[in-house]
Amino acid sequence: MGTAEGKSTVWIDAKKETVWNAITDEAQLLQWYAPGSPWDIPSL
Repeated sequence: MGTAEGKSTVWIDAKKETVWNAITDEAQLLQWYAPGSPWDIPSL
């Protein structure tokens, strides 16, 4: 039996640099991903 693989695409209306910073800068990541959460990101 094979496995099913799903694929999807997400278009983000922003500059590449803005998106990159949003997912690699801890302060920005916590702002949109986990606002108000008490956890820390140890390493990116």
